[in-house]
Amino acid sequence: MGKFPPFHPDWLITFWFKTPGLNRLDPHWMLGILAVFGTVILYSLWKRKQKSEPEADEQAFKRLLLKKNVIEEQLLNLEEQRKQGEITEVLYRKRIGEFQEHLDIVKKQLLQFTL
Repeated sequence: MGKFPPFHPDWLITFWFKTPGLNRLDPHWMLGILAVFGTVILYSLWKRKQKSEPEADEQAFKRLLLKKNVIEEQLLNLEEQRKQGEITEVLYRKRIGEFQEHLDIVKKQLLQFTL
C-alpha cells in the first residue's frame, strides 16, 4: 500500500486539537452528529413549508371571494347609475359585458377550489 496524502487541511487539525474542549471530542463523531442535526432541521423546515401551502390556497380563495363580491357590487352600482340616467345605454352595455367577463373568470377560478 502506498502512502495517501492527508485529507484534512493543517489549519483545521491544529484548530481542533489546540482548542480547549474540542480537543477532547472525536471530530468524526462530531461531523456525524452535525449531519444528523442538519438533516432534522432541514426536514422540519420542509414540513413547515408543506403546511403553509394550504394557508396560501385559503388566502387565494378568500381573495377570489372578495373579488367576486366586489364585481357583483359594481354590477349593482352600474344598474343604479343606468336607472338614474348617469350613464348612457351604450356605455352601460359595454361595462356590463366587461364586468360579466371578469365575473365569469372569477367564478371559474372559484370552481377550481371547490372541485
